[in-house]
Amino acid sequence: MIQAVVLIHGIGEQKPMDTVRGFVEAVLPPAEDGTEQYFSKPDPLSESFELRRLQAVGRNKIHFFEYYWAYQTDGTTVRHVTQWLIQLLLRRPRNVPPGLRTVWGMSWFLLLALVIAAALGLADKALQFYELGRSYWWVSLGLVLLLGLLQGFLIHYVGDAARYLSPSPQNIALRQRIRSEGVNLLRRLHESGKYDRIVIVGHSLGSVIGYDILTALWQKHNENYDFKAREDLLDSLMAANRRPQPILRDALSTLGETLRNLPNNVAGTTLHRTLLQAFRTAQHLGFKEQCMWGNTWRITDFITIGSPLAHAMMLLARNGNEFAARKRQRELATCPPIVDSGRYAYATDERVVTAAGRTFSPFVLHHAACFGVTQWTNLYFPAHAGFFGDVVGGPLADVFGAGIKDVRVTSKSRWRFTLAAHTSYWNPQASQSERSEDQAHEQFALDELKQALRFDRARDFKAHISVADEDDRDELVKLNKDITAHLLEGAVAKESFAGILADQLQYYRSGEQILGKKGFIEHLDEHKLAGMPTHEGMEITFMGRLALVNVTMEFKSADAVVTRTSDIRIFARANDSWLLETWCSNVQRSSKA
Repeated sequence: MIQAVVLIHGIGEQKPMDTVRGFVEAVLPPAEDGTEQYFSKPDPLSESFELRRLQAVGRNKIHFFEYYWAYQTDGTTVRHVTQWLIQLLLRRPRNVPPGLRTVWGMSWFLLLALVIAAALGLADKALQFYELGRSYWWVSLGLVLLLGLLQGFLIHYVGDAARYLSPSPQNIALRQRIRSEGVNLLRRLHESGKYDRIVIVGHSLGSVIGYDILTALWQKHNENYDFKAREDLLDSLMAANRRPQPILRDALSTLGETLRNLPNNVAGTTLHRTLLQAFRTAQHLGFKEQCMWGNTWRITDFITIGSPLAHAMMLLARNGNEFAARKRQRELATCPPIVDSGRYAYATDERVVTAAGRTFSPFVLHHAACFGVTQWTNLYFPAHAGFFGDVVGGPLADVFGAGIKDVRVTSKSRWRFTLAAHTSYWNPQASQSERSEDQAHEQFALDELKQALRFDRARDFKAHISVADEDDRDELVKLNKDITAHLLEGAVAKESFAGILADQLQYYRSGEQILGKKGFIEHLDEHKLAGMPTHEGMEITFMGRLALVNVTMEFKSADAVVTRTSDIRIFARANDSWLLETWCSNVQRSSKA
């Protein structure tokens, strides 16, 4: 199996291959005596003589590519930068993301201080200082150097962001070239047929470019299936009354929407982490399910590092309302995706007819649902007090969706409390092999980056369909019917529940606190059902060692008031039995039927 990693560099006067070489040397295992970490080979896919393909030495076949775009911003002027900065400064405070409010406020403070200084006549003193400089050459030289450094920083660093993030007419051609070349590189990687898995890593502004080219390329692949090539498998599944697409059709949307609808006070809890991991498992299995049916998409992971997408409301839209609308309208892809008629996938008009005469309507993820099958991991150094740290990056789950795994990282370097943190994510000091008790829960940047890359799990990405044993399905059906019966019994069923629930159970009913196994059993009477359901539906989806069970029940009271419940239950295989690990219950009461 061959994996490809595309690294997209950030702002600044980048030289071709400098960024990717440092990255590869950091994430690959150290070279053994007398060997190399990697070899530098020709890169025909990038169509640039300046770029090479770096190939890891060893059993894991990993090819590293750099998408180099810095040369496209040539011609940036101070005018480009000042126009963009003025637009950002003139935002109303409510349209400034929380992570930028400190910097935004300080910018206004400095601007007002200059205005006040001018009003107080301090400009005259500055002019006197300038006249003094004409007499003392070293003062003049210092002023020239200071102005040169400031202009260079604005043009070569801030200028890159100003040109790419501002869709003004003078920047459209530049934005188009950068995106087109990036999409073409990813397209050629797919068309080469070499790679079973592609990972996109974007640092700084490179993460915004990565987001743009990934979402653009997805629209060429989301409907690209070949069910006829696996007609025998399709026919056998349908003959056994099995769904050919259980993940894309049901499990992915069920878990994603459960995660999305968790209240804010649940964020960071064990329940939230468990559901996030379950959703990411569904993404992984959804990717393999797509591949099994001939889909050509191969991007499994999008890793953002120090990403300005944390401030997307300010950088990609005029205000919060516009940003929210663009996500709802599926112009901006989110993780999890926005639903389309209750799911992330929709049934196509195409009908697949097998040789045995069975008809199947395929489901395909919609045009903005790339993060239904591509996992998104985001690494960031925190900016303490809004200024001391990486002010460019930040958490993304609140911006682009609860399905993003935000990883707040640290480093041994004291520079992590400065703006230099932004360029320190794969610095050797961002790794810690041996940790003290105080460091046990800390997440070091380079270690987390290696974990997100998942090089050691290459075989997990091989496409295959896992068909569960019929006995497993029957066992889960019985287990869930037993749960309904035990809920009717209340506290009497304590011992019966003890054998079904995992010790690490996380139970949550909308609007209530999270309970563990002990708490749930102690409060069984509070969860007791009022009566037998008039209707009960059950959907079971197997996800490796996990099984997702979606149970819907409907009750009608004596006065004809209808109550509906929707339970998401995640079971894990433990030895020879299934144990319930996660249980989210949503109760909806309606008026009289």
